[in-house]
Amino acid sequence: MAEIIEARDMRDHYGKYLSRVHHGREHFIVRSRGELMAALIGVREYELLLPYLEDLEDYLDVMGTLEGYIPGEGLSLLELHDQMRARGDL
Repeated sequence: MAEIIEARDMRDHYGKYLSRVHHGREHFIVRSRGELMAALIGVREYELLLPYLEDLEDYLDVMGTLEGYIPGEGLSLLELHDQMRARGDL
């Protein structure tokens, strides 16, 4: 589980957190004024996650806009495939 750090602390100790992320493969969630704002992960982990994030983005694009997507609503990929086949889109 990622450690939550305050944005002010990250700003004051930026090098320390970058080193911990890079060398120790630690992860941090940055909080500012009580709101979770960002995740700090190493480049290696990011590169490993990127294909999955791209697949997720493609899936969400099919289901609707990223802002309008609500989990559990809409069609499953199988249902979408069946509808597209029935319309002759495939």
